[in-house]
Amino acid sequence: MSDKKFSKDELVPPKWLNEEFLVKVLKHHEKCDEIQVNELIISPGTAPGEHFASIMFKIDVSYEFKDTSKGHSKFILKTLPVEEGVKMDFLKDSTAFPTEIYMYEEILPKMHALLREKGDDTVFAPELVYHTDTPSQVIILKDLTPDGFRTYENPLEMEAAKVITEKLAKFHACSVFLNENGTPIDSMTDSYVKPAPGKPRFADEWMSPGLKLAISHFSKWEGCEKIVEKLIECQKTFADRFTEVFVEPNGQAYKVLNHGDFHFKNLMYRNDGKVAQDLLMIDFQFCFFGTPAVDFISMLCQIVDKKVRDTHRDEIQALYFETFVATLKLLDFKGKFPTLEDFDNEIKRCGFLEFALIICYGAYFYLDWREADIMAAMETNDPYGPTVPVWEKNEEWKEYVTKFVEDMINKGFLD
Repeated sequence: MSDKKFSKDELVPPKWLNEEFLVKVLKHHEKCDEIQVNELIISPGTAPGEHFASIMFKIDVSYEFKDTSKGHSKFILKTLPVEEGVKMDFLKDSTAFPTEIYMYEEILPKMHALLREKGDDTVFAPELVYHTDTPSQVIILKDLTPDGFRTYENPLEMEAAKVITEKLAKFHACSVFLNENGTPIDSMTDSYVKPAPGKPRFADEWMSPGLKLAISHFSKWEGCEKIVEKLIECQKTFADRFTEVFVEPNGQAYKVLNHGDFHFKNLMYRNDGKVAQDLLMIDFQFCFFGTPAVDFISMLCQIVDKKVRDTHRDEIQALYFETFVATLKLLDFKGKFPTLEDFDNEIKRCGFLEFALIICYGAYFYLDWREADIMAAMETNDPYGPTVPVWEKNEEWKEYVTKFVEDMINKGFLD
């Protein structure tokens, strides 16, 4: 096993992750009282940089029932990190795992049931197999790779972008319906951006260094004096404005349940080689009730390809809202329907989020993710270290980000 191929904190599984533990899981999963494990293979679940808010393992288990019939299952197990480090610090006192368990155990099944009753077979996420708080917080999901699902390695082209746009719109619509009909989704107000007592703000610790890096490079580029002046001024309120988008912003037209960490590494896709057949969301640890702009802008900036974002933005936005409204109608929603103007206003009002995501994370999309050691950068408190060569040498990024920032300035998003 190559250490570089997998996250280093997943090379050795926790001691409790053994045959005895898997027997409990299988008894629950198979709904039987007696089961014997014949073969158990535990392997690391992710490559470096693929996952940040937990450690993950792949479980391949063959077993035998009391009547000697055989069984075989593949699972994905998520649990808390056992080693001191940036992951453990990030998750300390976090609601991430309880939130994800609540999503898999209650919210997602309710969403699926709502749609099934109306003849819509949309599936948003993998199936929950088992969860427990003992001996650690653990979530076990069905491994979908045997069904042809894979994680994405690149941003989405237009065809796949349409698939995830429709799925996101249905997810948001189901959340509005549930909240209006007795499921208290509006109580889910935590996100990784929301300030927590005794901890530094996410925006200060993880976002502000990205803007600082951008300023340092724009300062070296000829003809960017006005951009630098504007970015330095923006720096004074950057963390506050980023945080405000997530935490009860003023003038919010309506709210939905956001995935909250919506980027292409948190998707799985199935493709027959010709068309995108399906896309599933994963990692529901940071879901929160807030403006739909958070997920939608995150999708534009961190899921779809930049050419798709720039040339098909209006089409994607129209598809999202049409699907959102159509899903509410399908569900016989009796509450107040948001208008297209409401949605447009949310996107414009939260335009600063688009600026922040591109200026901080945009350069990552010019890297080979398989080669970039993202976790090492996080552990050395240098989250943008891998992007420095992009800022220094990549002319395509230089041209793109310069035009992007000029456009943001002209639209008034940095005022």
